[in-house]
Amino acid sequence: MLASRSLLSSRVAVSQLNLIRGAGLGRQCAADAAIPRSKFTTTPAPRRAVDINDPDAAKPTLDVDAYAKSERLGRPSSPHFTIYQIQQQMYMSLTHRVTGVGLGALFYLGGIWYAVSPYSSAEVVNLVHSLPPSVVFAGKFTLALPIVYHSLTGVRHLVWDTGRMLTVKNVYNSGYAIMAASALGAAYLAMQ
Repeated sequence: MLASRSLLSSRVAVSQLNLIRGAGLGRQCAADAAIPRSKFTTTPAPRRAVDINDPDAAKPTLDVDAYAKSERLGRPSSPHFTIYQIQQQMYMSLTHRVTGVGLGALFYLGGIWYAVSPYSSAEVVNLVHSLPPSVVFAGKFTLALPIVYHSLTGVRHLVWDTGRMLTVKNVYNSGYAIMAASALGAAYLAMQ
């Protein structure tokens, strides 16, 4: 129905244009043959604007270095971080990755240090017992927080992989729950 109406309206427009040309009222229409036209309308097809000062204007698109052109024109890299509103899940995703890398590095460096350290395990235990309780608690909390946080966010990602909890409300609520549970879990582990 719509296709037949648009076809009919384009035929009517063409016939009206032919009447105007036949009556001599459309003298500028003689040059219209050189203008490319769309199949279904009588209006000229849109042309691409070409900047004569652009050194890349004459080059084929694939031969143009888009990054160099954007830098030359002062355009920011796209997508640029300044156009996004920072949201909770952006921070949590970044923190999940940072804690994963940090825990991995700590695991390997701790193992290497233990292997090459001149101190025995008994000396390290005696050193820890000689520290004030507040320092021991702070150290345990600092070690426990990334472990608990990374574990809980990993479980959240596994739940997301099943297709559950993917609404915006559930993503935010699970994020708040993970932050609270991470703090409580790290405090619990630090008190042990």
